[in-house]
Amino acid sequence: MKNLRKILFVALFVALAVNASAQLNFGIKAGVNASGFSGGDFNLNYKAGYSIGLMAHLSVPIVGIGVESGLYYSTLGAKNDDYSMNPSYLQLPILLTYRVGVGSLLSLYPSAGVYFGYGVGGSTKYQSLKMDIFGKDSDKLDTGISVGLNLQVTKIVLGIGYDYGLKSFSISDPQIVAISPKNLHNSSAKLTVAYIF
Repeated sequence: MKNLRKILFVALFVALAVNASAQLNFGIKAGVNASGFSGGDFNLNYKAGYSIGLMAHLSVPIVGIGVESGLYYSTLGAKNDDYSMNPSYLQLPILLTYRVGVGSLLSLYPSAGVYFGYGVGGSTKYQSLKMDIFGKDSDKLDTGISVGLNLQVTKIVLGIGYDYGLKSFSISDPQIVAISPKNLHNSSAKLTVAYIF
């Protein structure tokens, strides 16, 4: 019983210390990406896109572990000479981070986790035919894994990252299905910059 009390006391002390030292920061993040699709039966090339949104980062300085999330508007897609797909998503990442100090002003932190996306617009084009990429019955949800490496210099954070969709990209509009590549997964390599308030 005494040992249990000691364990509970130590656990409570650690929890209070972590809570007292935890830091929650907000910021704005924007970036560019080279996006494409993996899989499928079409030969599609990567295309340029962008993302912008608000971020939040909760960190525990003593141990260096943190959680980063946010809400971003992102344009993705791919293209070739005859065909292009340009979906836009609202994306919510949930990432674990581990911060390593490099001197007094710099810190380096890798990140890894998952993201959730919801299709909010975009178009697809085949030769002269153009239409909305998400029909009313389309499955607009996307989810995948996300990894990155970030360098923070005071209030500026520079990052590189890669997202890979685990969910097959789905189009249900009958006009599009007939000419669309099948079994595609979103993927994108990205460069970002953030400003921490």
